[in-house]
Amino acid sequence: MKLLDSSSGIILTKINVLKLKNCFQISIPYYRFIMSSGISKFARFARNVWNLEGKSEEDLAKAGLDAMKSWMEEIGVAKILTDLGAT
Repeated sequence: MKLLDSSSGIILTKINVLKLKNCFQISIPYYRFIMSSGISKFARFARNVWNLEGKSEEDLAKAGLDAMKSWMEEIGVAKILTDLGAT
């Protein structure tokens, strides 16, 4: 499975994400923040990575981020900085 980091255009394989997973604890809130600047890119991400269909571009973009969040929780990505040991 490949993931496209839409902010930088970097394609990440699942293995690379696992190696870098602790760096992604803020990605979902950040992507939600910038989503309005690139709805079509986030919708394409949802279609191409998560095989989602049949919604408006905005709903599809949101559903794609929800799917990514669920996947990140599944693989154990830290949700907040204290999960990484920060105080």
